[in-house]
Amino acid sequence: MADLAELDLGERYALILGVTVLQHILMPSRLRASIDRLAAHLAPGGQIVLLEAAPSRQVSRCDSPVFVAREAATYLAAFAQAGLRCVAIYGVDPAPFKILFLPWYPRLPRPLALAGLVGVTALSFPLDVMGGRRLVYASWHKVFVLERAESG
Repeated sequence: MADLAELDLGERYALILGVTVLQHILMPSRLRASIDRLAAHLAPGGQIVLLEAAPSRQVSRCDSPVFVAREAATYLAAFAQAGLRCVAIYGVDPAPFKILFLPWYPRLPRPLALAGLVGVTALSFPLDVMGGRRLVYASWHKVFVLERAESG
């Protein structure tokens, strides 16, 4: 196990993938340090592809002791500060059902919570497949494709 904010693998990589990692880093200073570490491990000409909960507007009602739903703009500013340029953003789940359900999830008995999650996922799936790429603003999760920003 490693702390991303202090990670040093001694190598650079052409492709770095991260799936819902940054949303679990609660402290803003640790988030910035983690993104700096990712940038430090990126080889020239390489890309970082990150999938994160990144609503287009603040939705703190879904935050928990282990999760922060940061606005996409917060991530974009942190990427730029680390010397990374966002070359593409893709939406993953524009249907609002999960956002509406997630605050209730921890309050429900486990079987009902799981059944509810399966239900909202099933309702969301057709809309997500058809609209995710076109409805980036409405999407709760976003895929960020990053490259090193050109200097000068």
